[in-house]
Parts: sequence; C-alpha cells; structure tokens
Amino acid sequence: MVEIEEKLMNNHQRYVECNEKTVAGHLTFRKANSVCKINVKASKSMQALKKESTQ
Repeated sequence: MVEIEEKLMNNHQRYVECNEKTVAGHLTFRKANSVCKINVKASKSMQALKKESTQ
C-alpha cells in the first residue's frame, strides 16, 4: 500500500510540474495576445483621428 501511495505522489508531482509549465505558457501567450490587441485598437483609433483631422 505504501508503494502505491509513493507512486501516486511521484505522478502527482510530475503532473504539477508539467501543468505549471503549460499554465505559464498560456499566460505568456495571453499577455502577448492582449498587448497585440491593444496595439491594433490604438492604431485604429489613431487612423480615425488622422481621418478626422484631414477632413
């Protein structure tokens, strides 16, 4: 019974480590993505301002 518990602990630890990596990956991806979206919004609003000022 003790051996099984040890195995489960090892598996759990490995799973947690793997999960932390994927979560970190998702977070960095989402951060980059949101920055990209903000830039697109900013450039669109700048274009709108330029159009208004030229008219």
